[in-house]
Amino acid sequence: MPVQLYDRIKEITSSTGTGPLLLDGGPAIGYRGFNGVVPSTQPVPYVITHGIHWEIGTGFFDEPTNSFERTSVSSSTNNNQLVDFDVGNKYIFIASTSSVFEDMINQATNIDGGFAN
Repeated sequence: MPVQLYDRIKEITSSTGTGPLLLDGGPAIGYRGFNGVVPSTQPVPYVITHGIHWEIGTGFFDEPTNSFERTSVSSSTNNNQLVDFDVGNKYIFIASTSSVFEDMINQATNIDGGFAN
């Protein structure tokens, strides 16, 4: 299933570790939250930041638990693996990552033999 982008989604989480992130801090000021916007079954590209640590990948929002499941990591400050986040607030947001653009280019080059002229 292709990933979907949504505008201005950014939330705060205080979750720790490498598991699902409970979106317990609400939307960041000036942004929307995942709940009510992002369907539970839709993969989305995400970025998580916490101080000097960050993670970029694809995951799923789980509406019933208000949590985010990180399913694949494309790059991170932990050698491109899940970051074991420590105590403190982290931002998680939907972003147009390089892997999203690479997938779009690959899909476009496979349609009718290539790009339209």
